[in-house]
Amino acid sequence: MPPCPTSEGLIVSLDVSLLYRLRPAEAARVYKTVGRRYEMVVIEPQLRSVIRDVTAEYEAKFLYSASREMVAQNFLLRNVQLPQLLTTAIQEKLQAEQQAQRMRFVLDRGRQEAERKRVEGQGIADFQTIVARGISPWKAIEVAHELSKSPNTKVVILGDKSGLPIILNDK
Repeated sequence: MPPCPTSEGLIVSLDVSLLYRLRPAEAARVYKTVGRRYEMVVIEPQLRSVIRDVTAEYEAKFLYSASREMVAQNFLLRNVQLPQLLTTAIQEKLQAEQQAQRMRFVLDRGRQEAERKRVEGQGIADFQTIVARGISPWKAIEVAHELSKSPNTKVVILGDKSGLPIILNDK
């Protein structure tokens, strides 16, 4: 198939197929008037004309992408060859889109990990606050008890804001 222009003026090469059938009642007349080269004389020129008319209505990206079914409604489109520069540009664009999706995934994962760490840190801080409140009085009692076992003379006062005993020394 000769190269065909698209709506934006790019030239594409198409590999197409056409299914046709000659009506049996017309076969004798066609044979007499056109001859055995019916395909080359009638079918191929008509097919080329239809293909050019159809491709001129679409941009090259429609012939190359999933939208090619719209074009294939007119004829069987087996292969599309776009200009190399356009093919490269399309592939680079697809790669850039995939890279952008990958980056969004990495950023989302990073945000989720940061949120997880924030929640974990808050949990640890809450735990330490609870433990500090709960252990301080017990720790004061334990320290006072250990001091009471000492043979040294001492005065121990309990009730400081810290919860720990205050030791008064004569010196």
